Amino acid sequence: MKRFYTGVLCLAVILSISIAAAPPAFAATASIQKKASIKTAVSTPQKLSIAYYTLQVNGQNIDLAGINIYTKGTTILVPLRKSAEALGFTLTWNPKTKSTELDNGTIKTSITVGSNAYAYTSSNAIGISEPMTLGSAPIMIGGNTYIPITLYNMLYNNPGTIQITDTSLNIKKPATTIKTGTDEAAL
Repeated sequence: MKRFYTGVLCLAVILSISIAAAPPAFAATASIQKKASIKTAVSTPQKLSIAYYTLQVNGQNIDLAGINIYTKGTTILVPLRKSAEALGFTLTWNPKTKSTELDNGTIKTSITVGSNAYAYTSSNAIGISEPMTLGSAPIMIGGNTYIPITLYNMLYNNPGTIQITDTSLNIKKPATTIKTGTDEAAL
């Protein structure tokens, strides 16, 4: 009977030692699996490609002076300054927020390189749109900032603002109107 208890005691000691040693081995496996899942969860950067489009505002070609238009996946990126100024926006650099502010007297927005969050406000009223993503954060290439062309759909609150053909990108700038009593006059 003494041998039986000694055997059970030895077995219990061996099992407790093996169990005590097992969690680090399991933890290491879990850690490796966690690192592997993190590694696969990180999205692969999409490759930029030069897109051979002409840029237009209301059907009139914009001189890009050798500046390219790019695609990143299915997102078309256009040069911010060239496109915004052609639409009548004033661009201002804000060193505090490290962003470019666009304002056309009616609507305004702020563009921050690397931030895929876009919103706009009225230039004259209080309020801001809900922030949204547009397929890509603004990027810098060769000293030029590039934005998703769909930003203009958002700013003009019209999904039909951008017209894309095989060879051109046309941004339809809406007519500006002023209310004068009960009449509206187009500018």
